[in-house]
Amino acid sequence: MVEIIRLCTHPSYRGQDLLVSIFQFMAVTVTQARRHFVVMSCTKELVPLYKKIGMEAQNIEYRHGKFGDAAHTVLLGNVRKAMSGSVVNPLVWNAVWAPATKYMIEKEILELTPADRWRMTFYRLLGPVSLSLQARMKRPRHGEGAR
Repeated sequence: MVEIIRLCTHPSYRGQDLLVSIFQFMAVTVTQARRHFVVMSCTKELVPLYKKIGMEAQNIEYRHGKFGDAAHTVLLGNVRKAMSGSVVNPLVWNAVWAPATKYMIEKEILELTPADRWRMTFYRLLGPVSLSLQARMKRPRHGEGAR
């Protein structure tokens, strides 16, 4: 198991690819270390984001004085399952995990079952749709910034 702590991004870098790149780097590093699980915590507002990328919220919460006494939820993630797409939807897999998974397959560091390979083949077919939706979500919406 690998513990991931205090991942923060400066507000001016949010909405870009930095966070996704960090997720991918962590997944490769954890897999190279032959670990299968990551454990982390975050504030309640961020739980949906981490669940979307394959983390599973645990029924464990704590508060820490150094972090403004905000409640933090503990999450557990199986890296191989996220990489193979078994715990994320195809659009998220293509947007977040496909590049790291491709790298790990090329370097022969990711163990996959035949079912994993079949699922990823199907998910890759949805790649163009995923990339199109990503591009659309990044475009400024009408009315934003016009004040």
